[in-house]
Amino acid sequence: MKRSLISVLFAVLATQVPANAGAVPAALDALHVIAGPITNPANAHDYYLIDAGENDFDWRDAEQKAILLGGHLASINDAAENEWVYSTFSNFAGIDRTLAIGLTDTALENHFQWSTGEPVTFTAWGAGEPNNLEVGPEGQDYAFFFQPTTTLRGTWDDAGPIFEANFYLGKPAGVVEVTASAIPLPPALWPGVATLGIAWVARAVTSLRRGIKGYV
Repeated sequence: MKRSLISVLFAVLATQVPANAGAVPAALDALHVIAGPITNPANAHDYYLIDAGENDFDWRDAEQKAILLGGHLASINDAAENEWVYSTFSNFAGIDRTLAIGLTDTALENHFQWSTGEPVTFTAWGAGEPNNLEVGPEGQDYAFFFQPTTTLRGTWDDAGPIFEANFYLGKPAGVVEVTASAIPLPPALWPGVATLGIAWVARAVTSLRRGIKGYV
């Protein structure tokens, strides 16, 4: 039933794809996919690297894009996966990057959870983290890797959701993890997301995967 409902959503998206859209280039541009899928041989999961183009990076937008790719921002379950993700993406294409992962405490302060809903069995916080030091209504509720240029590189920092596009310590990007059982949005349909809106489509896909119909 879930797959049939998702097929209906895919059909709706197909009507929003411009007739002259080149599927792969337009798809990559729509979701700002820098690289992927790249398979981690240890868990057979596929990973993508995404950013926000020339716009400021927002963790929440990145999570919505991850859902459209069939996954979530990465959930890291052991030291080996942590090392693989960091070594694979933190300096991808020779560019130092500030990497977002799927850990957040927006639901309850100081109780970090993966955006997948799976249990937190491993963490790699940097010294003194998480510290929630940022002043402002949004606080520091989102996990990012410390950048390769810092002494805490490879460990995690809690930060606000938004980084400037050209953040001086490393260009912000998100690491998306897709499991073998995921139902991704076909790349040919990604350009149609621009018409309906990433947030709406991501919410619809999430609801359908959970068997919930009240997403409109």
